[in-house]
Parts: sequence; C-alpha cells; structure tokens
Amino acid sequence: MGRYPRIPLDDAIVVLAGVLDGTTRILVEELHELGAIVWLGTDDVAQASIIADDLGPGVFVHELDLVSSHSWAGFRDRVLDVHDRIDAAVLNPPVPPPGSFLDDAGEAGQPGSDHMVRITTLAMRAMARAMARAGRGHVVALAPVSGISAAPGQAASGAGAAAIVALCRSVRLELLAAGVSVTALLSGSAPGEVAHAVLRSWESRPAQLVVPRYMWAWALVQRILPDPLVIAIARRWTTPQPQDVLV
Repeated sequence: MGRYPRIPLDDAIVVLAGVLDGTTRILVEELHELGAIVWLGTDDVAQASIIADDLGPGVFVHELDLVSSHSWAGFRDRVLDVHDRIDAAVLNPPVPPPGSFLDDAGEAGQPGSDHMVRITTLAMRAMARAMARAGRGHVVALAPVSGISAAPGQAASGAGAAAIVALCRSVRLELLAAGVSVTALLSGSAPGEVAHAVLRSWESRPAQLVVPRYMWAWALVQRILPDPLVIAIARRWTTPQPQDVLV
C-alpha cells in the first residue's frame, strides 16, 4: 500500500482515551470545531463530562478502567454501536512523575513504565481491531520525549516511552496492509503544540513525531557526548514534563 486511506477530519469519529490533560482539552476543542465526533474514554468521568457539556453535541463520554481489556473492548463496542466505525484514536497514558530511580519503591497503584505500556497496548489493540476490519484508521500514541532523550530522574517515563515507540513501530508494520497507520508522538512541549502535532499527523501519517523538533537533534548529539556533559545540558535545558492538570 503506497498511501493510507484518507480520513476527512470534518466527518471523523475520533476516540481520545486515557488521561485528561491540557493537550486533550485543546485537541477535543479543535476536533469539535472541525466537525469531528469525539468520544472521551477515561476514568475521570466528572472532568470529561464538564468538557462535553462545555462543547455541546458531538462530544461523548465513556467511563473506562484503563487497565482492563474488557473495559476497552466495551468502550470500542459502544462507539461502534452508535457510529458503526472508529476512524482515529489518540491514546494518552498516565506518565510516571520524575524522581530518583534508586528511591522509587515501586509501590502498587503508582503509575510506572509498565502501566504506560499496558494501557497503550490494551487501547491500541481494541481500537485497531475495529479499524482493520473497516480498512482504514489512524492511531496516535502519546509519550514523553524522555523515550529518546535521556535525563536524570526520568528512568520510568523514558523506559515506558521507549517501549511505546517500539510497540507503535511493530504494530504499524503489521497493520500496513489493513490501511491503519500508527504514530508515536513524543512530546516535551506545551499542550497546544502537542495537539497541533496530532492534527498534522492526520495528513502525513508518520511513524514517529517529536515536539519540539529540536529534541530529535539533541537525542542524536547526546549519544556522542561524555556523560557529565549530557547531565549538565539536560539539567539546564530540559525540564520534566509531567502531564498538566485541568483546572
């Protein structure tokens, strides 16, 4: 297949699932303005309902258990019952907060790299199954830029993000013949920049996007620099990017 089937945004059925943050809010607003129908799948139904009420018709809410395959399948089936298709899905897993690797106790219930990967995997499998049957679709998996750019204190988020990149690449190749594209979007930018990058991916369908773009270069350069210099630069020019909270 030379090109993926086109998905017009003004007629798209889009799933936004996972954590509700500033990126999610901007993205649902822009998709709604473009004419897309948006489903918010999350464990934060109260916040999702506020967003849906603010934007009006065309935005739906579904409560999810993010770590349950049955819950993801139920979400997918509910969207299909109403609209008969899912054109695109944007997956936003919880990201572990920055912290010392040695001091992390790995307590149950705390988001870790395994949590990020499990949620993204369950979501991608559920949504991609419907897309593959329809012969078209686009999946964007969000992850922190620490997946390609190392910095002290970001071991958990970096490990999870790197695994998500590998997951996306493999699934993308597997689903090529089915007309379904998969993009890993690694972000360390403001929510508006990330949301706009998601929308750009609709046309180009890249395997990977990085925002801000200069982080591509930094990820390559740091491989040849001595470790003390990498640490000094990382601490000066990069800041942890925990998911922003809606207020």
